[in-house]
Amino acid sequence: MDNRQIADRLEAFAALLELSDANPYTTRAYRRAAETIRGAPLPVAELVRAGRVRQLRGIGAGIEGRLRELIDTGEIAELAELERELAPDLVGLGRYLGLSARRSLQIARSLGVRNAEELREAAAAGQLRSVPGVGPKIEARLLEALAREDEPQARPGLLLNRARELLGGMAQALDGEAAGDVRRWRDSCERLAVVCATQDPRPVVKRFATLPQIVAMLEQADRRAVGVTVDGVPVELTVAEPERFGTALLRGTGSLDYVAALEPLPDGSDELEVYAALGVPWCPPELREEPYRGEPPSLIELGDIRGDLHCHTLWSDGRASVEEMGRAAQELGYEYLAICDHTPAVGAVRGLTPDDVRRQAEEVAAANESLAPFRVLRGIECDILPDGRLDLPDEVLAELDCQSAP
Repeated sequence: MDNRQIADRLEAFAALLELSDANPYTTRAYRRAAETIRGAPLPVAELVRAGRVRQLRGIGAGIEGRLRELIDTGEIAELAELERELAPDLVGLGRYLGLSARRSLQIARSLGVRNAEELREAAAAGQLRSVPGVGPKIEARLLEALAREDEPQARPGLLLNRARELLGGMAQALDGEAAGDVRRWRDSCERLAVVCATQDPRPVVKRFATLPQIVAMLEQADRRAVGVTVDGVPVELTVAEPERFGTALLRGTGSLDYVAALEPLPDGSDELEVYAALGVPWCPPELREEPYRGEPPSLIELGDIRGDLHCHTLWSDGRASVEEMGRAAQELGYEYLAICDHTPAVGAVRGLTPDDVRRQAEEVAAANESLAPFRVLRGIECDILPDGRLDLPDEVLAELDCQSAP
């Protein structure tokens, strides 16, 4: 089993854990592990067999156990059970149609169907009306939605961090580029797209349909496909010929209004070539919202950022020590960094007690001495308890440079 296959199984496990309302920190940990394994330079299966897989960032004892089970048996038993119980393609299609996961499964069980295609067939045969609670109005609404599966639909967007995580893994697996709202760095992403370049699109379209993130296909053509995730979110795939990749990427990135104002787009192997043929200055993806042909204004770049006021370390759910975080920030050109680890009430991960906060202060002081004039600030992400109190005493909080209370 190679790294891509291992990462795919962990990604599928994370999707179903999320669907089953598992702890979000657990879901995130599996997604991060999948990302780490996908990019690992060594065969992860060999690291697992040698007992060295925890040397990879983000791989703890729990995930190591799952990996050992996967390598030894070829599957993760809990993943197989979740796939049987939750029928992810049914749930994904149901969410795309506006149904909750529970309601999708209730309808499927009532109809005796096991997958999304069987649900489509049962609906077309007029069987929805036999489901308890599905009257003529609901049946008509679902049939109408099924008839419009391949049409763009307005729906709540994914937050940017989740959308980037989802689409980034898919783009990497397909050797493509993330496009749509993600490439424009929109806070809420409704349009998710991946653009690839190859003369023969068939292997890419086939691979797209089998990605663990895709649980049902809505549309499939020679160079275009639309799949749906377990969240019910549609993802577009465009497979362009190499000499037209820039055209497809520009069209797949900009808003509909932005692209319409530039049409017809000339063919180009990259975006610079397309913009040059249009006689228009290249425009950063972040600004491709409204029609615009002028010289774009300067954007804030990483070099403009002076510091970061919220970071975690190994004291809670981070991946590096205080000094390592400070040194990394210093290398980015930052002047300061605030360490804001969790407090105990977060529950899912280790949180800092009052004694931990004071012991961490010693590590912060040592880091400041080593990294001067760079400054590491003492902070905390302090939970608010059900009775309104903060998770740490006031006298401990008063010692800190900054606090956040989510």
